[in-house]
Amino acid sequence: MDQIVFCDIDGCLVEGKHAPLNMAGLAQVRHLVGQLAAQDIGFCLATGRPQPYAEAMGQVLGLRSPFICENGAYVFDPQKDKPILWVKNSKRAQLGKLRKLLVEANYTLEMGNEGSLSISWDGMRDMTVEDIADHRQTMAEHYRAFGFKWTNSSTSIDILVKGFSKRTAASFLLKHFKLKPENAYAIGDSENDRKILDYVEVPMCPANATTEIKARCAMVASKPHVAGVIELLSGVLSAVTEDATS
Repeated sequence: MDQIVFCDIDGCLVEGKHAPLNMAGLAQVRHLVGQLAAQDIGFCLATGRPQPYAEAMGQVLGLRSPFICENGAYVFDPQKDKPILWVKNSKRAQLGKLRKLLVEANYTLEMGNEGSLSISWDGMRDMTVEDIADHRQTMAEHYRAFGFKWTNSSTSIDILVKGFSKRTAASFLLKHFKLKPENAYAIGDSENDRKILDYVEVPMCPANATTEIKARCAMVASKPHVAGVIELLSGVLSAVTEDATS
């Protein structure tokens, strides 16, 4: 492998939680991933979702390589069926205490999380990503005693242990594949993608990305969600093909 593309799921490959999957679009992504692999370019999921959801998306796309779960709380290797979890038990116990408080406050907690929390609530889907970010800031202040890091996407608020992010997990995988950030692309759309986008050589985003994320990206697709990912991957493939023939 000479290069790698990290790609978010929610807001990129899919529109968000509970939204129908664009199976035709995902089939095109799967085809492009195969074409990229033929050029020695890997494709790695980098998501806030827990392992079962990410693994299912990997199966849809025909992926067998390790992927980033829960915004960098851990990496999962599907070939070994093994997680690499960095969050200590003491921090996981603290997450459990916060989980109980959030349930009591009538937030919905995503199931399956091992090293982070992800919450939503009734009416969230009708809010703008800016409004969600404002709500996240209010919650972070209210629960600041726990000392966690709060971030958000267009579909959830994510609570993370400080020191871990998609960037830290991407750094681990680049070392695993003997690559450098200069060999990497990343596709993201919201706040919890910011660190990985700032880390790689070529940050990219679909048209539905936030204004702040678009300002950080070298390539911004003209289309949203999976159509935008297809556009971006096609651009990467075209650039590599041109370099090889020039």
